[in-house]
Amino acid sequence: MIDFIKGMLGSMFGVLAAVGILFIFGVSMIAVVGSADKGKAILQDNSILRLSLDVPISEVPNESPFENIAGVLQSDEKSPLTMKEILDAIDNAKEDEKIKAIYIDGGIFMGGKAMATEIRMALLSFKESGKKIYTYADMIAENAYLYISVSDEIYLNPAGIMEFDGLTANVVYYKDFLDKLGVEMQVFRVGKYKSAVEPFLDNEMSESNREQITSYLNGMYDFYLSSIAESRGMEVKMLEKASDHAKIRTPEDAVNYKLITKVGYRDEAIDKIKTDLGLSTDESIYLVNVKKYAAPEEGPEMNQGSHIAVLTCEGNIVDGKGMPGQIGGDKVAAQLKKLREDDNVKAVVLRINSPGGSGLASDIMWREIQLMKTKKPIIASMSNVAASGGYYMAMGCDKILAYPNTITGSIGVFSLIPNAKELLEDKLGMKTYTVSTGEFSMTPVLDALSPKEQEIVQQFVDNFYETFTAKAAAGRNMDQEKLKEYAQGRVWTGKQAKEIGLVDELGGIDKAVELAAESAGLEEYDIQYYPRKKSFAELLMQDVAEQYTRAQLKEKLGPFYQIYENAQLVGEMKGVQAIMPYQLNIQ
Repeated sequence: MIDFIKGMLGSMFGVLAAVGILFIFGVSMIAVVGSADKGKAILQDNSILRLSLDVPISEVPNESPFENIAGVLQSDEKSPLTMKEILDAIDNAKEDEKIKAIYIDGGIFMGGKAMATEIRMALLSFKESGKKIYTYADMIAENAYLYISVSDEIYLNPAGIMEFDGLTANVVYYKDFLDKLGVEMQVFRVGKYKSAVEPFLDNEMSESNREQITSYLNGMYDFYLSSIAESRGMEVKMLEKASDHAKIRTPEDAVNYKLITKVGYRDEAIDKIKTDLGLSTDESIYLVNVKKYAAPEEGPEMNQGSHIAVLTCEGNIVDGKGMPGQIGGDKVAAQLKKLREDDNVKAVVLRINSPGGSGLASDIMWREIQLMKTKKPIIASMSNVAASGGYYMAMGCDKILAYPNTITGSIGVFSLIPNAKELLEDKLGMKTYTVSTGEFSMTPVLDALSPKEQEIVQQFVDNFYETFTAKAAAGRNMDQEKLKEYAQGRVWTGKQAKEIGLVDELGGIDKAVELAAESAGLEEYDIQYYPRKKSFAELLMQDVAEQYTRAQLKEKLGPFYQIYENAQLVGEMKGVQAIMPYQLNIQ
C-alpha cells in the first residue's frame, strides 16, 4: 500500500513537473515567435511614421512577463510604449529619407503632461527637416493636443469631440470612511502644505492646499496655452477666452478658432497625405508603427569607450529592492554604485518620475549620488513628477533639469500611524492586551499613542525635515532658512521651481545628456540606458504569482487600480515618508 501511494504521488509530481516545463516552454516559444515577428520594420518608399499613443506609456521598460506575453498576442499598435521608443522613432524619422512624414493617429494620450511636452519638443525638431506632420482623431483630449497642435494638418471626425476647457485636480478624502470603519489616523508632519496626509484628517480641502493646487494648476495651464498659441499662431487671450467659456463645443468651433484645420474622416486625412506627397488616391502609403520602427538593430552592445549612462527611476520610493513599478532604494543605490565604479561611464543622467515615498530609501540613494559626484558628473532630469522623495533624489545632483509643467518640490515629511482599536474591539469584538518592556514600547494599530509617544514620533519627523532641508539647501547652494520658505511640503511646477532656485534649467532628456557630456568634457560618446530591458526568461524568474495577480487586478479594476495601489502603499509605509499628495489626479 505504501509503495502504491509513493508511486501515485511520484506520478502526480511527474505530471505537474511536465506541465510546468511545457508551460514555460510554451510561453517561451510564444515570446520567441513574437519577438521574431516584432523585429525592425522594413521600410518602403512613401513610408509614414504612425504615432498612436493611446496605450500605456512609461519611462522604464515593462517588467511583467504576463504583460509581455499579452503584448506578443496582440498587435504592435496596442503594445505599451516607453518614452525612449517614442523619442527614438521621431528622432530617427527626421533623418530617414524613406520616412516622408509623421501621421498622428488618434487624440488620446496615456502618458503624463511632461511626457507630452517632451514629445512636442521632438516633433518640433522633426519639422526642422522640412517634413510635415498630419493628425486624424475621433476625439482630441486636452493633454494630447499639446503635441498635436504642432501638426501641419489636423483632421477631426465630424461627429468627434475636442476637449478644451482647462485643467481640474481631484483629491479623494477618506476621513468619513475611516470614521465609519473605526480607524483613526495619527498623523505627524512638518510643513504647512504637506497635504499628502490631509485626506486622512479632514473632510474638506484646506485653504493652504487649495492655494498650492491653484498655483501650480494655473502655472501648468499657462504653459499649455502659450505653447498652443505659438503653434497655431494665435493670441493667448483668445485661447483663454475659448477655454474659460467652453467655446469649443463642435468640430466646426475648433476650425473657427484655428485649433484644427479641417472637419473630416480618416480616409480624407490619408488622401491629403497622398496629395501632398504627389501621389494619386489610388496609390499606397505605408504606415510604420513606433514599436517596430524603434526596434534596435541586431548587433553587440558597445562595451568600450566613453558612455553616458541614463538611469531611469519610476514609481513610488520604497525600502529594499522594491517591486516592478517601484523605486527600491537599495536596488537603485546598487545600480548607482555599479555605474560609479564603471570606468567606461563618464557621466550619469538620473531620470526621475516619482511622487516620493520612503524617507530612508530616498536618503540611501542620495548618499550614492554624493559618492558619484566625487568621480563623475550626475545630472537630474525630471519627467512628469519628481516631488518630495523624488526631489530628494534630484537635489544632490550637479544640475537639475525639469519641464515647465513638471510637478516638483514638496519638500516636507510626515508619518502615519493608524489606531484601529475601535475597529478591532467595538466592531469586530477582538480584545487586545499589551505587555511591554519599557514605558515607550509603542503598539501602533492597536491603541492611541500617548502624548509623550506622540512627542517622540513628531521629533523623528522634525529631525528628518531638518535633514531634508539642510541637504536640499547644500545641493542648491542656498541658505537653509531661505530654502524653508519654498519647502513646507509645497508643490511647484518646473517653471516656478526654476524661478525660486529649486531647478537649474528647463529642458528634457536630450538637454540633460548634452549637459552631462559638457560637464564630463566629452565630444564623442554613446548613450547607455539603465535598467536594461530584461529578457523573457529573466522576467519569468521573478515572482510570477505576484506579477500575475497585479496584471489581473490592473485589467479588472481599470482606472480604479490607482486607488487600490494607493491603499496598498499606505499599508507598506514604514517610518518617515517624503511623498506628495499621491491621490492627486489632474485632468
